[in-house]
Amino acid sequence: MTIHGTTDRSLVAPGTHRLPTKVLRLWHINTVLTCLVLGGVIVGIARWWDHPVVGVLFWPVVGLVGLVGVADLVFGNLLRHRHYSYTVTEQEVYVAKGLLIRHTMNLAVPQILSIHVISGPLQRLFGLASVRFTCVVEGESLGPVPAHEAERIKRVVLTGLEGRRQESALTKQSVPSNRLGNNPVMTDTVGSA
Repeated sequence: MTIHGTTDRSLVAPGTHRLPTKVLRLWHINTVLTCLVLGGVIVGIARWWDHPVVGVLFWPVVGLVGLVGVADLVFGNLLRHRHYSYTVTEQEVYVAKGLLIRHTMNLAVPQILSIHVISGPLQRLFGLASVRFTCVVEGESLGPVPAHEAERIKRVVLTGLEGRRQESALTKQSVPSNRLGNNPVMTDTVGSA
């Protein structure tokens, strides 16, 4: 079933493409860097705040940050990677992600206002980029995916948009219009006044 140019899918339907394994390495580096920065800030506060009770309470928090970081490295990133898939056609962009909380995005290409290929320093290091779709209501992202895949996705969506624009232009040319709309009764009424 198609609604506004998109395919009706179930909430558990995976896309046809998966993220490359380089993304998993990128997420691991992001987790380690986040834990190091967060742990460093907590240790700095604990050393600066020389209170006998509060200073002692910060060390378990540092351990908790490390434990959460290890759990994210071992389980979180792997599960996030395994349960992320997408499909891009000239008619739609479909993204399915998440295991416990399933997030699906089914975006009709005609609803897309702009497409941005974004690649931060770590993503560029791995040859990856994210694709950001801006719509009337909100924006959605896909990726990171390999940079060449991001450019392919952008090309496919732009081709679909161009096809829809040409189709729309042909439709407008074939239907006569007037300043009050396409209702001939209204045209006759206005013309006889």
